[in-house]
Amino acid sequence: MVAEVLVETMKQAGLREELSPNPSLALGAYEINMFDYAKAYGTLANNGVSNDLFFITRVEDGNGRVLYEHKLDPEHVLESDYVYIVNEMMTASYNPSYLNYTAPTLLYLNPRFSHRYALKSGTTDNDYWLVGYTPEILMIVWGGNDMNEDVHSSYSRKIKEVWTDTVEFAFREEEPTWYEMPQNIVALPLNAISGEYDLEGKNSALFYFRKGTEPLFYEE
Repeated sequence: MVAEVLVETMKQAGLREELSPNPSLALGAYEINMFDYAKAYGTLANNGVSNDLFFITRVEDGNGRVLYEHKLDPEHVLESDYVYIVNEMMTASYNPSYLNYTAPTLLYLNPRFSHRYALKSGTTDNDYWLVGYTPEILMIVWGGNDMNEDVHSSYSRKIKEVWTDTVEFAFREEEPTWYEMPQNIVALPLNAISGEYDLEGKNSALFYFRKGTEPLFYEE
């Protein structure tokens, strides 16, 4: 049942690939092209609103007369409350509060980030990729081998450096925004390792819940 819901949600977000509802789907069991990834992650970056991908915004002749202009046809396909929670969860990929027996995948880049990003990396034997976004920008970087041959692990670091350098450069003269927390969402400081209430510990991080689903803590 959970896998079926996952497939349906991915389709709503914009993925066009035919996917089987297997338990391993969430771990990357199927290949998905970058255009589908861009459309789906764009839906998350746009608070649950889906737009078609396009390359040309407008075409003008030599006199400035508009010959073609792309018309957006936005569609609200995912609930904004849950999209906000997902976007916040994706900042955990470089949050030191989650450092324990293992480290968040992008933790070493944290000192280089001057802004807040939603980030997700992916790894196989023959390719590496990183997707990240804010309300203003979405960027995906892929590095690998088209012939499905193994590539050196250094690709992993290289694509992350490319993403970071490019997006930080894009925001060098302007301040990006972050997503406004919906009124139906509450934030609780919890220990990122144990899940217990933790206001000031080294592993304390904010966790976001739709009102009525948050855990309750009682003092004895």
